[in-house]
Amino acid sequence: MIRTRCRWQGRLQTRLIAAALGPGFQRNGRIYTGRHWWGSITEEVPDPILDIEAENIATSLNLPPMHPDETGTDIAIVGALLGTVSMGGDDDDERPRTVRQAAEYLASAMMWNLWPLMLRTDAGATPLQCKVTADDVNIPIPRPEAEPYIRPFVDAYRALDDAPTIIRRKRPATVLGRFAARTGIAPIHATATSLAAPFTGSAHHCARMRAPRLIVDYLEGPRLTDDMVHYGAVFLANPEHDQAFAEAEPPTHDAWVPEKLTGDAASIVRRAEVELRAELAAYAEQQNGTSLSGGVQPPLGALSNRLAGLIPTASGPGADGGGGTFQPGPGGAPAAARITEAPRMVRMDGTSRIVTRFQVYPASRSITVQVVTAVALDVGSENEPPAGADVPAVLELRDGTGRIVPGDTVTVSPADQRDWTAVIRPASGAAAKVRLLSAEVDGV
Repeated sequence: MIRTRCRWQGRLQTRLIAAALGPGFQRNGRIYTGRHWWGSITEEVPDPILDIEAENIATSLNLPPMHPDETGTDIAIVGALLGTVSMGGDDDDERPRTVRQAAEYLASAMMWNLWPLMLRTDAGATPLQCKVTADDVNIPIPRPEAEPYIRPFVDAYRALDDAPTIIRRKRPATVLGRFAARTGIAPIHATATSLAAPFTGSAHHCARMRAPRLIVDYLEGPRLTDDMVHYGAVFLANPEHDQAFAEAEPPTHDAWVPEKLTGDAASIVRRAEVELRAELAAYAEQQNGTSLSGGVQPPLGALSNRLAGLIPTASGPGADGGGGTFQPGPGGAPAAARITEAPRMVRMDGTSRIVTRFQVYPASRSITVQVVTAVALDVGSENEPPAGADVPAVLELRDGTGRIVPGDTVTVSPADQRDWTAVIRPASGAAAKVRLLSAEVDGV
């Protein structure tokens, strides 16, 4: 049941209509789409019920009241099927989704589909303000630029105004739209925003949109060879061709289907996808080459578990070169320590510090662990910071008994505490990468 209050021909107008969406069927030799409409029917065309009559029906149905000069839209779903969620066991059991879980899913869907309108403009305004409540409890919706899964797309979107790639069709010559792509540190942990994600795993997609700045879909591109890095791209269709792209959208507005079109409109939409796939392939190839030539590779074996980029601290892509202190075990043994708690910024003695926890796996021999930090770049890390540059530094390591080890390296014997906390001095104005290097050693 949809109720809208809008301005039309200089006055406020209330409109109300209802729809039922179901599978198609045939009756008496006639094919039906499964979409049923209720409203003011004129010659089998459903129109909304208007003004006083619409307001009276809305009141009788207990839709939220509107102030006399208020505009907006309410959508009430009657008898909603909330779906199921996995129990997380091995047998793939599922249980009905609760109202709270459904609200969290809606909040996630808002983020993935509406984030361009949820960003602050240069003037400080937010075009679209979203709010979700369940049983009068507010469901938090993070800022898109603060959400690690969305951040690369936000960065790419902002680059559309600064340094876009112009997507063109050669014959006949025309500009199809603008394109940009940006990389970021791939999150390791799922967040509430992951619930309605249009893809699984790290991002390697292009968010496609047109003039309304609503996401149509996420076009998949090649994956990066470094799974610790993900990238997001954005394509904004040229307003000149908005009609062609609009007509390519099905009723669900979640794809561009050139087969729906003919003539020049079909050529525009089809060519845009071909050019986008080429740009994504070129971007992924460039980033893979950058990663391979950046000198931040894992030749030493036992590498870090990665951190999500939830604050200006994130994971790195492996051991830095330049030393053989930490060697892999026989056959390339897995890391002997892992990060167990994402980093967070805290105040210690009046000073900002980053703290993160890691765990040393039980072993019959002593294990030496080094916590390594570096300034994070879009891909890789800063191998050779400029002279005098501020860089993150590990100040000390602490275990649960109060033992404090200055510096970034500790040797943990079989009898020692396995849970440790690293205290890191952040670099001013820069994101940090944190990773662990570990190896079993004899003695001690």
